[in-house]
Amino acid sequence: MALLSDCSFQVVDDKETVVDVEMRKVVIHVKSSANSTVGKYENEYLWTLTMSEDGKMIENIVEFTDSAYAIEFFRKQAQMDV
Repeated sequence: MALLSDCSFQVVDDKETVVDVEMRKVVIHVKSSANSTVGKYENEYLWTLTMSEDGKMIENIVEFTDSAYAIEFFRKQAQMDV
């Protein structure tokens, strides 16, 4: 079985999304959800996207997430695989 299945990402509130055209930056608050053998995985992220000059492509992504939650979750997953 895959580590995570049925993964989905959703923008938390589109009104919170920040778009700075001049700096070519977009900041988005996102939640994820997935299934695993140790239960539901749910986390939140803040993505800062740097867009191409024409605004059609993402050139870079910086992601902030609840790393403590992710570390603990994947530690449990690793113990199940032993």
